[in-house]
Amino acid sequence: MENVLEIKNLTCGYKTGDVVKGISLSVKAGEILCILGPNGVGKTTFFKAMLGFIGIRRGEILLKGRNIRGMSFTDIAKTVGYVPQSHTPPFPFSVIDVVTMGRTSRISPFASPSVSDIEIAEEALDSLGISHLRYKAYTEISGGERQLVLISRAIAQEPEMLVMDEPTSNLDFGNQIKVLDSINRLSSRGLGIVMTTHFPNHAFLSGNRVALMKHGEIIDEGSPDEVINEASMRRVYGIDVKMMNVDDKGVKTCVPLLKYNDDQVEELKKIPFLKMKDITKKRENEENMTEMKPLMVPETSLVTDMAGRKVLVKAQINSVFGYNPMVTAITFCLAPDKIAGLNMPPMPPERMMADEQYLNLPVLGIMGELFGGGVHTFNAEAVKKAKPDVIISMSLSKVDEIEVQTAERLQAELNIPVLIYDGALDRSGDVIRRIGALLGVSRRAEELASYFDEKYDRIKSKLAKISAKDRKTVYYAQSPTGLLTEPRGARHGEVIDFAGGVNAAEVFEQRGCGKTKVSADDLLRWNPDVIVIMSDEMKSKDRLINRMPSDPFWSCIRAVKKGHIYEPPGGMYGWFDRPPSVNRIIGLIWMTQILYPDTFKWDMVSETREFYKLFYRIDLSEKQAESLLGPVLKK
Repeated sequence: MENVLEIKNLTCGYKTGDVVKGISLSVKAGEILCILGPNGVGKTTFFKAMLGFIGIRRGEILLKGRNIRGMSFTDIAKTVGYVPQSHTPPFPFSVIDVVTMGRTSRISPFASPSVSDIEIAEEALDSLGISHLRYKAYTEISGGERQLVLISRAIAQEPEMLVMDEPTSNLDFGNQIKVLDSINRLSSRGLGIVMTTHFPNHAFLSGNRVALMKHGEIIDEGSPDEVINEASMRRVYGIDVKMMNVDDKGVKTCVPLLKYNDDQVEELKKIPFLKMKDITKKRENEENMTEMKPLMVPETSLVTDMAGRKVLVKAQINSVFGYNPMVTAITFCLAPDKIAGLNMPPMPPERMMADEQYLNLPVLGIMGELFGGGVHTFNAEAVKKAKPDVIISMSLSKVDEIEVQTAERLQAELNIPVLIYDGALDRSGDVIRRIGALLGVSRRAEELASYFDEKYDRIKSKLAKISAKDRKTVYYAQSPTGLLTEPRGARHGEVIDFAGGVNAAEVFEQRGCGKTKVSADDLLRWNPDVIVIMSDEMKSKDRLINRMPSDPFWSCIRAVKKGHIYEPPGGMYGWFDRPPSVNRIIGLIWMTQILYPDTFKWDMVSETREFYKLFYRIDLSEKQAESLLGPVLKK
């Protein structure tokens, strides 16, 4: 049977030096290779090299006989499916949508998943026996189910092999066995699998071969029975274990032993504890004996944020984290190399357009109380580890005491300065300039802010000539039911207001996360001219926009009768909302074209290409821009 993966004398690492040193391995179709080793030995770096995320210093990696050096990320993704450790995403995508994301490498840039793509995703769910979860929110299923969904997503790529990073981490005992059983079934179908695990027993349950890794090198390789023994576990992990037979068929298990016996514990009890006064005296003696060196304090500056708070920050900011995606988007446009981490795993449009550095950033989470649909994924320990010079908040409501208290509390907890900026669309130019100055890229910020000011002023000037009676009413439909919305003046729907539309929703705003419930009777009474739809169903053929024309309720509404129903485009972040971002600038142009095509005669293809070139440094072809815009061009 041929090798799907062949690694020859691989050496790779980072600027600080080599991490993986001279590894040679191979994996055949239908074979499972378990890699065992303690934390920090280079397993993650090894995987990054296999996936093409980092360069190779020496040696070769061959996928189906092809050298990885000559393969694009898309080509690699067609050969290798990657299953990360289980995680909880910040947005409640349906399970079928998460699995369909696995088709990204098989879909042309900016194209939508086809019926065939969705069918393949359905088959991937069926293959693991979880098709009953297809319409459930990914955030609401169990940890074991989420891990099976991630495996289904990788299967949907139709790869030749799977790379699995601790696929059973954070799972209870029962779910660990379910995942291992799924891995065995995938192997029996001919998939080559490389997986890491911290549990030697998993290699006995799911593994044809085992490789022991220490200090970036493979120190032993072979069958589980040959490699996993008392001497090797002591050598790799520094602990004593006892190998035992589970049954008369020779099935083994590895049992760890406590380090200290009863006699050793008694000896430890005899060691006296130092009292605090003894520790203080010891420190004083040490200080008297040591020459005191001057304290080096980094140069700082006092910054006034948009809540009026005066905060001391480093004069040279090299790393920034925004605790909502609005900040991350602006930072990406201004100085992408200064992003400390992402708020959520990159979605398919970002994977198609962003570079490797962005895609490899750690996911640090969202402050869900104020943003992100109420889902709180903010990981304080991960943020501390990332060590940003400053944390930035961009308010989704008027800057108020709640926002200030949250920033003060976070600043005290992490000992990292926190700045607050106003997320209102009409203040975008001011915010871009302020953050640009903070990051030391004022010239770049002025270029982007001037673009916003010019477009915004032109839109305001033209809208002033449209009378109140000629203004279009707009309803913003969210969720698969379409009965969640944002009222007039809400940040999540303010593109409607600034584009000259009249938001039809006469309801109260829910702070931060938005999504106010409305009744069907209210919607019939409002009877809007235009409906903008973000139903969280991605590109499913049965999503809300496709159901509306034949639905007994929706087909009664004026906008649906006239075909004035639209899904906003998105690329590197949405143009309209969820999350609202700097892309709302191009979203504003898009919205005015929809509402008042006789007044705003934008060349949307040219406008789209100009925006992505300026803000994201991405050169879109006309065809790519047309694909991004979608059906709007035809209406």
